[in-house]
Amino acid sequence: MSRDFSTNLLLCQETFQTPSQEFFIRLTQTCLLPFCMSVMLICLLSTLEVVAKKFRNVPQKSDGVPDIVVIGERPEVAYHMLHIVLFGSLALMFQGLKYLWTPYACMFAAFGVCSPELWMTVFKWLRLRTVPPLLLALVLSTAVPTIIAFSIWKDFFPDVMSELSELQEFYDSDTVELMNWIKRQTPTAAVFAGSMQLMGTVKLCTGRTVTTHPLYSDKDMRKRTEEIYQVYSRRSAEDIYMILVSYKADYVIIEEGICNDMGPVKGCRVKDLVDVANGHILHNEDDSDTNYAFSLYGRFCHEIELDYSPYINYFTRVYWNRSYRVYRINTLISFQYR
Repeated sequence: MSRDFSTNLLLCQETFQTPSQEFFIRLTQTCLLPFCMSVMLICLLSTLEVVAKKFRNVPQKSDGVPDIVVIGERPEVAYHMLHIVLFGSLALMFQGLKYLWTPYACMFAAFGVCSPELWMTVFKWLRLRTVPPLLLALVLSTAVPTIIAFSIWKDFFPDVMSELSELQEFYDSDTVELMNWIKRQTPTAAVFAGSMQLMGTVKLCTGRTVTTHPLYSDKDMRKRTEEIYQVYSRRSAEDIYMILVSYKADYVIIEEGICNDMGPVKGCRVKDLVDVANGHILHNEDDSDTNYAFSLYGRFCHEIELDYSPYINYFTRVYWNRSYRVYRINTLISFQYR
């Protein structure tokens, strides 16, 4: 595992994870995956057949139907097959790219099912003679999509309407209370430090200056974010104080959801990422890697909650609720001992 905080933070995002089994189950239930794979297989075999005949200089036959060609004779089909394989391979590695592959797969499957050339190719392989292949291909290219559309509508339309009728507004009372407190109790010029997502909310709702934001776009911003996230690391109160002062922060917001995160993905919690970046051994990690060491300090976000020296010398708690704790960064340090 890399020790670079920015790299690990991005790789831990859901977008960069492999697709879950549920994704493939949904594709199968909607008939997209079976039809897409079937169309893909027929197009691939037909294209290989056409290429093989061209190499052997075998004249193309249309079985007495000159206006209809087999699907493999269309060069754009080979082009789209290459694209769908490429996008599919990327989607298998990164979940976020399923949003690129899925519409393409829908388009390709619809093209195949609605294409008379595809049905003519199948009938040619089956050597169908009892029914005019062209007529049957035209009928099936219309009937099959209609049946599929009706089946999907019957299975999923009630669920869609049920979900639309239950739309509710998201409301987080703790966040609303925090925003109201910031607007009422802090100076307009105050500077806040905290997680990227929360700082975006603070900037949008209160107009206060923030030290970082969700636009994780340049080297300086990535470095700044890593240093601000040190409030969830195992470092001393003085180290955290010096970091926050260097960014001219007046307040720092600790999120209980990050500090006490018990997420199932080991190594992807924010506190795990900063521990790895700082070279500290993860909690309960049974690893003898000598590149990592135990920290001399407890986790800052836990220790500061206990209100003892030296934490109270540098920080003063001014607001808290179930989800957030806000500390004012003292400009005049008074050394108290408790």
